[in-house]
Amino acid sequence: MVLPKQSIENKIIKRTTVGTLLSWGERFLARSGISSPLFCSEEILRFVLKKRKRSDLYLSDDTMVLQKAQVNEFYSLVERRGGRYPLQYITQEVGFLDFILKVHDGVFIPRPETEILVTETLKRLKDGVRYSVLDIGTGTGNIALSIAQYAPHAHICAVDISDDALRVAHENATRVGVSKQIDFKKSDCFLNIERGRTFDLIISNPPYIARSEFSSLEDEVRAEPYAALYGGGDGLDFYRHIVKEAPLFLNRRSLLSLEVGAGQAEAVKTILTNGNFRNSEIYKDYSHCNRVVIAEW
Repeated sequence: MVLPKQSIENKIIKRTTVGTLLSWGERFLARSGISSPLFCSEEILRFVLKKRKRSDLYLSDDTMVLQKAQVNEFYSLVERRGGRYPLQYITQEVGFLDFILKVHDGVFIPRPETEILVTETLKRLKDGVRYSVLDIGTGTGNIALSIAQYAPHAHICAVDISDDALRVAHENATRVGVSKQIDFKKSDCFLNIERGRTFDLIISNPPYIARSEFSSLEDEVRAEPYAALYGGGDGLDFYRHIVKEAPLFLNRRSLLSLEVGAGQAEAVKTILTNGNFRNSEIYKDYSHCNRVVIAEW
């Protein structure tokens, strides 16, 4: 349960230094039921003070009194986090593999589980081969730019239905230095992909939340775009659609790599088998949950 919002005027901190702010933020977030309250407090203060790393906070001179505007911004953002607003939307960045990516509200936040989708797929790619790749639902571009970075001969078409997501993805690709390898295109799955264009790999982390699961979602997840979450009545609509349409866009001896929701791997494997894909393999995530399915065409 989220505690009632505390007014900034009622906070009494005599010395608004890095240490006192971190301590207050940790206590406030802990009372609000936020997990890892110190980490969240550190990340928010790092963002406010424009520090590159959390460790930089502890290298600051704790006798330095911070500016009133900085203190007020910190209070405001901590209170927002206490109200279950996603930390990544507050700091406007998220870690993924070796990258720090930009993200903001209205754009799906990459999860660590998607790192498994990327790394297991990369293991299937051979060095020096000029792969053509389609990334469906690119979001922040985390999948596309990771493949571009670690498979430098690959060329990726990254699609999304969200203009906001495409802008963020392009910015992230530019910052990483792989924008020349990626074409960003507005498309609902395959809708705006030219007929006759084919790929060696189609990869996607599609929406997979079932209708019955929405009531149990955490408030932080509910803050993310609905279109990036809802996968139909049973959560499998996008898998059926992708498997049905993918053969029109795949070369021979190509791959289809999919992230799946908890408990969906076997159902998605069946969909792939019924769609004439073969040699489907299931991979577990960091929590030992079946999370990725890769099949051959």
